[in-house]
Amino acid sequence: MDDFYDVIIVGGGPGGATATKWVASYGIRTLLIERNNDFAVKACAEGVTELGLEAMGVSPSEKIQAFKINGAWLYPPELSESMYIPIERIGLAGYIVDKRLLLRQIVSDAIKAGAEVLMNANVIDILNDGRKFSGVVVSHDGEYIKIYGRVILLCDGVTGISKMFINRSSRTLEPALQYTMSNVLLDNDHDIYIFFGRKYAPLGYLWIFPKGNNIANVGLGARGVDLRVLLNRFIAQNPNMFRNSKVIKVNAGVIDLSGLVEDPVRDGLIVCGEAAGHVVPITGEGIGPSAVAGRIASEIIKEAFESNDFSKKFLSKYVERFRSHRYGKMIEIGLKARIFFERLDDKDLNDVFKTFDSQDFINIFNGNKIGYLHAVMKLLKIPNIMLKAT
Repeated sequence: MDDFYDVIIVGGGPGGATATKWVASYGIRTLLIERNNDFAVKACAEGVTELGLEAMGVSPSEKIQAFKINGAWLYPPELSESMYIPIERIGLAGYIVDKRLLLRQIVSDAIKAGAEVLMNANVIDILNDGRKFSGVVVSHDGEYIKIYGRVILLCDGVTGISKMFINRSSRTLEPALQYTMSNVLLDNDHDIYIFFGRKYAPLGYLWIFPKGNNIANVGLGARGVDLRVLLNRFIAQNPNMFRNSKVIKVNAGVIDLSGLVEDPVRDGLIVCGEAAGHVVPITGEGIGPSAVAGRIASEIIKEAFESNDFSKKFLSKYVERFRSHRYGKMIEIGLKARIFFERLDDKDLNDVFKTFDSQDFINIFNGNKIGYLHAVMKLLKIPNIMLKAT
């Protein structure tokens, strides 16, 4: 490892790994710094769309244990009002993957393209030469190392050094807990199952995402409650699914559901991935949008080297390019929908399912602004919901 690289990327999640792969493929000298000794340590349902995989340059193969999803079952508190949405109606193929294998493959591709990777290294400070951000200070193997670069890309999540530039106190951070379980018996193991309502997950939702061979990710994101108590209770109350199930792995983490960060760019520096709010707030989907953001960031960095311009003004093209992407629209509408639905109690959510048809949910998930407004207008005809929306 040297003390100077063209680009330093902090964080080996979907955004950072994707950006590393593509920046290195452009012949730009790239270093990826990951604070853990492996990838994918936080809770994640491991769902990814074809948009995300395309951005990563990865096919849905056995290498990443890609398991195709046919549709989604949505459940309100009153289970009799459940709704099924076939995946083809959303217009995107979806998969459950092994996120660790996925990230390892992307980073392996990056190394083949010429990138270097430093694991077990924690970035503790960002250097500034008086004109632009110009490097990082890394804690590694008991030493503090200064590494310089022309562009710094921070893809380090909500707890990393990017907090220097993002006011996390004003953002909605949702704790999440997930069990990966064996012997989970589902009616259809190519469908995902999502449960809404305060009885399951206050201000969030509970999920079951199958991975094949009766293995599933079972988790929830919620606020103001003991996640383990709620998750264990759900499992105990559904013996038909979980009678012989065993917990294989436990993951926990925090998800930023606040939408896009307004100003994620500085001179010589870009914030990307969940650190920049690249998570769909209504679903919590982060792999796809973060990967797309990493791909877009790599393209802007390539253009910056071609123009020899690393100013905030130039690098900010990354922001608008992402906002105009399909995921940008999904995050915009997803934030509005999350804020709206969080005002509703369980009775109101039951009324939502009685009022909505499947196309209303599809419009919200897809970031269709007109469709979202149409759906809200339907709900505002319900007196209790109208009072809470105003």
